[in-house]
Amino acid sequence: MTEASRPKILRIGVIQGGKIIEEKLVRKRTSVTVGSGTRNTIVLPAADVPRSFTLFDMRGADYHLAFNDSMSGRVSVKDQAADLQSLKAQNLVRKSGDTYHLKLNEGSRGRVAIGECIILFQFVAQPPEPA
Repeated sequence: MTEASRPKILRIGVIQGGKIIEEKLVRKRTSVTVGSGTRNTIVLPAADVPRSFTLFDMRGADYHLAFNDSMSGRVSVKDQAADLQSLKAQNLVRKSGDTYHLKLNEGSRGRVAIGECIILFQFVAQPPEPA
């Protein structure tokens, strides 16, 4: 498979107290959970975060950003940037229970605040596996 034909992978950074505390490349296209529980893909070391929350939900071949009313942030999809509140107000997201879902593409990027942690994400070309 050539570099260009390979699907991009999700790159996630976690910021707490103004410092990057974790950076992760999600090489397998799978759902990504965040929270205070140790079984999450990304453990958030803060008291004001949920135990576990599926932030990036894999549906078919597509990632969906999942968020709820306690989260804030901005996301860019198809060269359109918007904050999460305005996406809800304009009915551009699907609601399921108390969670909203926004379909992402390989050009998507954004930031989501969960409690005192900020999650940054973007899709990047998959680097070679470490030796």
